[in-house]
Order: sequence, then C-alpha cells, then structure tokens
Amino acid sequence: MYRTILLYLVFWIFSLTSFSGFAQECIHTNLSRHFDFKINILRNSDTSGYTHGAKIDLLIYNKQKALHQKVSLECQFLFDDAYGQCDKVRSYVTGQNVNKEALDNDYGDLIVADLNFDGKEDFAIKDDSGGNGGPFYKFYIQQKDHSFKEDNFLSEKVGHFPAEIYPDLKTIVTHVHANVREHGESTYHYNSKLKKWRRTKHIYVRD
Repeated sequence: MYRTILLYLVFWIFSLTSFSGFAQECIHTNLSRHFDFKINILRNSDTSGYTHGAKIDLLIYNKQKALHQKVSLECQFLFDDAYGQCDKVRSYVTGQNVNKEALDNDYGDLIVADLNFDGKEDFAIKDDSGGNGGPFYKFYIQQKDHSFKEDNFLSEKVGHFPAEIYPDLKTIVTHVHANVREHGESTYHYNSKLKKWRRTKHIYVRD
C-alpha cells in the first residue's frame, strides 16, 4: 500500500513539473541589407500554465534564402510579452523602428547595428527580461568570414543595449535605472586596434 501511495505521489509531482511547449515564429526581412532573420521561440510551461523559461532559435539567412547560421539561447526569465510581437525589433542599419521609444530600456527583441564600428552588421538579441534596469541582451559581432560570434564583454559586462551610440568616437553609453531618483550612466570605448572594450566612465544622473 505504501508503495502504491509513493508511486502516486511521484506521478503527481512529475505531472505538475512536466513541460509543454508553446511555439512562436517571426520572420524579419527588413533589418539588414545582407541577411534575413527568423526567430523561433519555444516557451516551456508546466500543467498549471506557469512559464519556466524558453528556448530561442535565431536562424540567419542570406538574401538568397540560404541558411547562413543558427544561434540558440536558453532563456530562464522572459516576460510573457517578450517575443510576443513580431514588430518589436529595431535596426540602426535600415532604420526600421529606429525612432520608436524604448520604454523601460527595452529596445526590442532583436536589434541590428554596427556594434564595433567596423562597417559590418552585428546584432543583439534579448536574453533576459531583467528588472527595473530593463532587459539584458546577448551581443553578436560579425567576423571576417561573415559568421557571428558572441562578444563576451558586451554580453557579460554591459548587458543592456546602449541608449547612445557614437561611431566616430567608437563609444557607446548605457542608461540603467539605479534607484528611485537616479540612473547609472556608463560609457564604454572600443579600441579597434586591440579589439577590446573598456569602460571609461560611470556616473549617477538624477532623473
């Protein structure tokens, strides 16, 4: 009898924590001059409907519709509205949605821009919805062979998408909510010869 009860409990717990998938797909042909992007997101939820994270596959195609590269992310924390609208993207290359207001430091789910000032198209993709400071991004830089490689400094040390980009100065600036009355302003400079980033200034600005 005890064994029967134990088996029942194991089955009950497993049924509550087992995942079901809810998939979404968006195709973007107007963010880049050289590539098209398809985003597949599979949201994992238990039997109660609670979301436990998501897997994101970003498929990158050339303009001849041939698959160029696939980038996959395992996201632990995303709001329900993340990747929920296909138009929530931005491109500083083609101008798509570039003037759209970035509410709560959210510049979109996918952003195409020249992030290391070498004339090539790079991108940032939302990895975590974050908190008061806004979402976090993974940053991918286009290489000489046109493949994309994650920039660890931008992804791990910067995290937030820059509010200001100055190509002539090879500088980006982030604005991140710090407390009730202030936000933190960080300035980063890219040394193109050393191929390294450095934070050059961090101040608190009264809102």
